[in-house]
Amino acid sequence: MVPLLGPLVGHEFSIKALFSGAIVLFGLWLMSLENGTFAVGDLWMVVCALSYTVYILLLDSVAQRHAAIKLTGVQMVTVAFFALIWALSERFSQGQMPIFHLNIFVIVLYLGVIATAATTWGQAFAQKNVSAYETALIYTLEPVFSLLFAFLLLHETIGVRGLVGASFILLGMVVSQLVTSSAADVGSSGQ
Repeated sequence: MVPLLGPLVGHEFSIKALFSGAIVLFGLWLMSLENGTFAVGDLWMVVCALSYTVYILLLDSVAQRHAAIKLTGVQMVTVAFFALIWALSERFSQGQMPIFHLNIFVIVLYLGVIATAATTWGQAFAQKNVSAYETALIYTLEPVFSLLFAFLLLHETIGVRGLVGASFILLGMVVSQLVTSSAADVGSSGQ
């Protein structure tokens, strides 16, 4: 979705990014229809992808002007604030008081530092050197790895649509990099 929405926020329209994105979206569509139907969870996945598209484009616009650690700090304080409000409201709505145990603190610390802050900082740092389009293509590998780990760790079966969809995702990434590489080579050789 980044190549489609990018021009709305001032990014240059790119046929190569749009073509690669279309290949990837087709692969995601095939993987989503693995069971032959489009479920409510698939709709939520589209909403999530749309919100993450907006995030990537916004981060792309500010990553060059601000330090990655400052961007991460602002995001983590915001996430922590809203997560705390949500968690407390859930506990109170169930008529329970908040529980503060050491094991809960360790879990929250791990999720906050490793799973959230470190990955958010990594993306903010990387987007200083990687475009929003390339970032979006990298993130499209997530369902491919999910499929692979579901097969290896959970012994789930992978259907033909899943394999073909994953192949299209990988093809879209290769095409985007081949086209980008050949364009950079032409530009650097002065032709």
